[in-house]
Amino acid sequence: MLDDVERTWTLGSTDYMRQPLEAFLTEAGVERVEQIPIGVSSVRRLPSEWQRGQGAFIALAGPPGRPGANRDTYWRFYPRLENGSWGEPLTDEVEIFRAIACRRTEPRVALPWESAGPTVIDWDLLRRAATELAGQLMLERSTAAVAAGASERSRQLRTELRGGFEGLEPDGEEDLLDRLLQVRVEDYDGRSGWRRFDDARRVLRRAKTLGERREAATELVEAGVDLFGAPVQEEDVIERIEVAPEDIRLVAYEALVAEGNVVSRVAEAIQSRLFGQAGDQLTTEE
Repeated sequence: MLDDVERTWTLGSTDYMRQPLEAFLTEAGVERVEQIPIGVSSVRRLPSEWQRGQGAFIALAGPPGRPGANRDTYWRFYPRLENGSWGEPLTDEVEIFRAIACRRTEPRVALPWESAGPTVIDWDLLRRAATELAGQLMLERSTAAVAAGASERSRQLRTELRGGFEGLEPDGEEDLLDRLLQVRVEDYDGRSGWRRFDDARRVLRRAKTLGERREAATELVEAGVDLFGAPVQEEDVIERIEVAPEDIRLVAYEALVAEGNVVSRVAEAIQSRLFGQAGDQLTTEE
């Protein structure tokens, strides 16, 4: 299961996020993980150190990029604005992880704003998120279709780097990301510059402060461009590969609310909890 996470989930290769997953799998077992329903929703209180305010976390699974492949998961956090609308999404999975990570015994809380249906999901926001992801995937896959030699491993690396560079915008970032649509990463991992590039990836994943992340991102871009080269300009017409919002599947939805909300009586009343412990975030009822 961890190997599968490594292939399909960017965060699976981030050391301090992988450790709690390993601990949970050891304690709960694969069978109990498989019981987690698709489309589960919940509400949790924001951690005190979170600076982006209330909002909604949405995990979406895109359609497989090729027959027989697994769906990749994409994370979004949409901040809730004062007028009740939703702002532009945050896509940095490392930062989002810090907002949604919680203990299994942490109680859920009540939703402080109105919901259109029996769950906490804002369906208009969900449709917006699916539409935006579909457009992103359509562009990426159409571009990759004309990039000779691009591979699945290259796509995964590009996804990882795009998430790691979120909010940093190092010089040369776009050149490196464009180049990864044109090369097979596996053709480069034996070259002399690979060690420098791979070490820089590890440093960026483990960086904690903004200064450390900026320094690591700059080094990573320089090492990547040195290793893979500059992108080759593609003059051919890009073949359009359609990805529809209907192809996107909801994995999880969690409203993140500020301090001051009381524990939901509805959540307390539900007896059929997924993990059988008081205060668990997920239930089979949702």
